[in-house]
Formats: sequence, structure tokens, C-alpha cells
Amino acid sequence: HRRVVETGAAAPGTEVEGVSLGALGQRRCWVASLQPVLADAAEGGGVLAVSLMLEDVTERRRAEARRDLLAREVDHRARNALAVVMAAGRMTRAETVPAFVRAVEGRIAAIARAQSLLADRHWSGAGLRLVAEGALSVFTHGEPGARVSLDGPPVMLAAAAVQPLSMALHELATNAMKYGAL
Repeated sequence: HRRVVETGAAAPGTEVEGVSLGALGQRRCWVASLQPVLADAAEGGGVLAVSLMLEDVTERRRAEARRDLLAREVDHRARNALAVVMAAGRMTRAETVPAFVRAVEGRIAAIARAQSLLADRHWSGAGLRLVAEGALSVFTHGEPGARVSLDGPPVMLAAAAVQPLSMALHELATNAMKYGAL
């Protein structure tokens, strides 16, 4: 306010944060724009008053904070997924290049199925049956009863357990295809 009065220049877009009477205890954010109201040059000019306009941007700031949190979470999960893919590639051994490519692709596909399963359930975990069916689907060609029998009560897995269990089942099934029974 003082700067507008002293210089006669507008002060647009000043961020203000505080508590308003209508929302006691709740922080609110505003963008303030101050404009000088100038006297006529015939009356000596100068600043007569200052016009203040406040725009409540609290919800916009909250939405920006949620978006930033979500972006950080997506970045974190992407880095974790890439670390798992890199580990799967490092631990893959094969006699030939085509065998290596098949093994890496199978592991990456298992990781992708687990990620999709978690994403479909908003990262809240997944049922053991769905994890097992997904991990074994490549070996059963989408028909679980054809080569695999799954039985047992419904069990929910924590989100952190879905990917490791999916990878373990994929590895066991891969070994079973090579060497015999699972």
C-alpha cells in the first residue's frame, strides 16, 4: 500500500496468506492487486486513494499442492519400477541372446502386470488369486484351469507384496516350464 501511495505505480499479483473471519482457523490464500486512484492533474495530481482487489486462490493452491504431491509420487513409483526392471535385467542369465531376450521380456511383462493390477486398485493392494492368475497367465495362455489349479480362501495382499510375489511366481513358473512341476 505504501509503495503504491509513494510511487503511484500499481502492485499487481501480491500473494497474501492469512485467516479470514468467515473461516476461523483455516488458512486462506489471496492474490492482491493494488491500483492507485490518481487525482486530476488540474487538482495537483498524486494518489488520492488505493484500490484493492483480493482474489481468493485457496482452492487453486490446494489443487496445485495435490498435483505436486501426485507428481512426486508418480516420479517415485517410476524410479522404483525402473530399479526393479534393472535388477531383473541384471539377474537374467541365458545361453543365447534370443533366450536372454525372452527371459528379460518375461520378467518385464510380469512387472508390468503387477503394476497394472496395483494401478487398477489405486495402489491399495490386490487379491492373491488375481496376482497368481496374472503371474501365471503367460504360461496358461489366459486359461488358468488349463494347466494350473488355484484353490484357497480369498487373501488380500498389501501393495508392497504384490510385485515381489508376482515376480516370484513368474520365476517359479519359468523354472517349472524348463525343468518340471511347479
